This record gives sequence, C-alpha cells and structure tokens, in this order.
Amino acid sequence: MKKRRATVIYENELGILLVPDQRGTFMLPGGHAHKGEPRIIAAIRELHEETRLRVTEIKFLFEFESTHFLHKVFYVRAEGIPIPSGELTGQAIAYYSKENATKHIRIMNSTSEILKKYLSSTL
Repeated sequence: MKKRRATVIYENELGILLVPDQRGTFMLPGGHAHKGEPRIIAAIRELHEETRLRVTEIKFLFEFESTHFLHKVFYVRAEGIPIPSGELTGQAIAYYSKENATKHIRIMNSTSEILKKYLSSTL
C-alpha cells in the first residue's frame, strides 16, 4: 500500500520552492500525513517544519500517484522567509522557474511530474 503524502507548491518571485532530501536531490516541500491526520493539515505542518513559512492560504490542486506515494498537492500562500529548519539545517533550498529549469540541480522524478502537471494547468 502506498503512503499518503501532502505535497506543497509555494511560489514567490524566485520561482517554486524546492527543498533537499538527505541525498541532496530536490523535491517539493511536504511529507507523510500522521495516522488520522488530514493531508491539508500535514501540508501546513510540513511546510512550516521544513521552511519555517506560515501558511496564510491553502488550496487543493490535484492528486498524483508516484511510485511510492499517493500525493495530495496543495498550492499555498505563506508569510515569512523560507529558511531550512530541522533536519534540513545547513542545506540550501532551491527554486524552480522557467529560467533555471535547465540548470543542473537534481530533482526527484515525482517532483518533475508534479511540476509539469501544475505548470501545464497554469498556462
């Protein structure tokens, strides 16, 4: 059975926020929902834990099934400056945009697919 994951799209003037995993591969913020926790709550919690951003608005976008996860993808507006926290301390965050899409940062396959789906729906 695939794990339930809350996945967050947060955009600012630099692009769409990406956070590193333990191997330095970048992905959209988010994470597993605790038992009984709605994924919308998990999205808010995980974004804050990973970046210290405080969600001011949240909107469900779509579901996405990857190899290991059943994602619920949310678009958020948030306040604060994204700073890696917790287990990400000392690692850099990154931004995905049309301008830097060809730069050489490793992005998880599921993140690439979610970004394609999101960007094709916003054009």
